[in-house]
Amino acid sequence: MVRYKKTYGIDNFAEKQINIMMGKASLSVLFSGGASTGHGNTPAQFTTSEPIFQHAIEHCPLFLKGGIKLLNQTMLESEPVQQETPSLPTEGTSEGHAERMEKVRASKVAKEGKEESIEANPFNIVEITCIEDAKQHLMENYGYTVRSLKDTKGIIEAAKANNVFFKGCKELEQ
Repeated sequence: MVRYKKTYGIDNFAEKQINIMMGKASLSVLFSGGASTGHGNTPAQFTTSEPIFQHAIEHCPLFLKGGIKLLNQTMLESEPVQQETPSLPTEGTSEGHAERMEKVRASKVAKEGKEESIEANPFNIVEITCIEDAKQHLMENYGYTVRSLKDTKGIIEAAKANNVFFKGCKELEQ
């Protein structure tokens, strides 16, 4: 399945939050980073790689009327769908048993290797430039809402809960 990373923009706003209704559910999208200067306007932007967000934005009335514009679209690496058909060995053969035991040993070794790498680096280090980047990262990747991340303390607690360390913003570095 091919996935895209899309950036949407709203002109003449520095920051704008819109609510998009999807059936009985409501999706809250925060556009930020816009500016109006003597050199021109920079639209408030929202970037996502989630197909559900993209579908919701592209079918909302504001997008259809031209209020929200698609600014950038980048194709991400597609993940090939692997369909394994397990071969069931006959129960009477020792070869089938030996193959299964080898697979079990290999999976145990792989799990131990993953656990060691997790213990070596328990934090996910994320490069950011400001508090808004940290909020955006937590909302997109961990499902937090804008309300739960309204202050620096909430952002720090959410980062600790998800083993995330923000690098580049002095207010959030501990």
